[in-house]
Amino acid sequence: MRKPKRQITYSMKKRLYARRIVRLCKAIARKDVSEELAKLIEDHIVAKLPAASMRRVVAGDWGRPMREAMKLTVPFFA
Repeated sequence: MRKPKRQITYSMKKRLYARRIVRLCKAIARKDVSEELAKLIEDHIVAKLPAASMRRVVAGDWGRPMREAMKLTVPFFA
């Protein structure tokens, strides 16, 4: 008997994408930030970046969406 697969909500998926973008930007900036600051950046990304751009950044399309994500996070990492 198989266990039913847990469904993930839209908002949780956006948070997951935003968390991955924060990790990516931390790696690019070569900085380690506190969990509180990472959560603040994540909230900012969720508020400003559309879900389609988040999906493209996480999927590896490095064009315009990555520039948008970096523009949002540069003030936090500079």
